[in-house]
Amino acid sequence: MTGKLRCVKCHCFKALNVILLFSAVFVLSKDSNSTGASIFHAVDKNTYPYNSVKFTNKVYERLVYFSKISAVVSCISDNRLIPGKTLKNGGCPQYLAFCSDDKVNPTIDRTSVEAVLIAGKDELGTGAVIVDHGRGVVILSFRGSTTSQDWASDFEIYPVDYFPTSEEYYRKKIEDGVIKPCKSCKIHRGFNKFSKTLGDPFLEKVENIFLQHPDYRFVITGHSLGAALAIISGIEFKLRGFNPVVLTYANPKMFNKEMKEWVDELFSVKQMDRHILETGELSFEKGYFRVVHDRDYIPMLPPFYHSAGLEIFIRKDELPHRISDLEYKGSRDYYNPEDFADEDWQTQASGFSNRDWLHKKEHRCYFIDIAGCLGF
Repeated sequence: MTGKLRCVKCHCFKALNVILLFSAVFVLSKDSNSTGASIFHAVDKNTYPYNSVKFTNKVYERLVYFSKISAVVSCISDNRLIPGKTLKNGGCPQYLAFCSDDKVNPTIDRTSVEAVLIAGKDELGTGAVIVDHGRGVVILSFRGSTTSQDWASDFEIYPVDYFPTSEEYYRKKIEDGVIKPCKSCKIHRGFNKFSKTLGDPFLEKVENIFLQHPDYRFVITGHSLGAALAIISGIEFKLRGFNPVVLTYANPKMFNKEMKEWVDELFSVKQMDRHILETGELSFEKGYFRVVHDRDYIPMLPPFYHSAGLEIFIRKDELPHRISDLEYKGSRDYYNPEDFADEDWQTQASGFSNRDWLHKKEHRCYFIDIAGCLGF
């Protein structure tokens, strides 16, 4: 979510959404008894077994790699992500080291842009399907907030009823006892506009590419708005019988409590969390993982929504992010707005006068500066 929000229709209503968002966070801050220098709250590590989980170099490399994939789809904005070509041979701008330097990305000559997906008017879902034959992975990656429509959707924070696009598959899985119905499920209205894009043609286009490489892993990723779209599409592919890894960066909150619990059950979050804690090992073979970090406010908003999935926390806001900066939080959220303190909030609120009330810089920094089609 970078850049400036342009003036679009319904100015007053969007302004009201922003006011409600601020007010809710501020009210939460008034009810706190905690103290400290940060508005965030971390669980006491003496009673928190998750810090026993170690990150291998392989897992760290994947976290960095997919953050760059989340950034490279920004090149779609200027028609600089070209389908039918490898990264090295013009699939993306050669001024990016990720697309031209095999020391930075050893598989550039074996990674192809298979499809570029452009959202239509009043739709969300611009992204790309990229196949890395060197790593054996098919990737569906979504672009973050770029257009006025993207930004308008970000701020439409009120909840609406959730209905999966793949309804036939959803009903069949319920009838077969594979999943439970998503009762009383609600989702962030702006992000749910993606359902207009998620018709059979969109899903089948991605499916057909993946089915050409059945032995490859299937990863769905994105940053910020792209992260929200990644988990929505991840749900659809799970319902359709696929088993993708959903790996998101700076994912906003977007579900009510009932839907958060349903999504966690769909992705076997509790079972995976237990397995990771028992083995002390983390892998990205399946499941839903969210990466967040200190001082990025977006993953704690909007208030009164919930985050699903397993959380990976970066203990450092400034780049570079090293393997030693990572911590596995699992099914426990790092952010706990009920622990805001008055003086903490007032300290952080000083940034409002600089129009940086969402810490845009920190929101972009996830192993690289995800600031568009440049710098990585």
